[in-house]
Amino acid sequence: MSHWTATEWTLMLGAVSTALGSLILVIQRSTCTNIKCGCIECEREVRSIDELEAPPETLEAITQDDVQHRLSSTLSNVPATRSSSPSRPSVARMVNNLER
Repeated sequence: MSHWTATEWTLMLGAVSTALGSLILVIQRSTCTNIKCGCIECEREVRSIDELEAPPETLEAITQDDVQHRLSSTLSNVPATRSSSPSRPSVARMVNNLER
């Protein structure tokens, strides 16, 4: 029995993970309500492919103002430090630059 090289291990790992990914994809897309694989059995609710591929309706639109508000409220909790180096911007200056 010979030892495997790093290339052989990589190829085997790639082949095994591709096979498992393909199996999971087939199970996910199937319309079976009862799945048995070895000693594992699962009963599930079947959804159509259109439902699976449809974008979720609960996503909320995040605007730039929301991001700036959340960032400024997060940064306002950070204590401002005085730096001896004038080239280092302060937290307040960074927030002001983001608000522009």
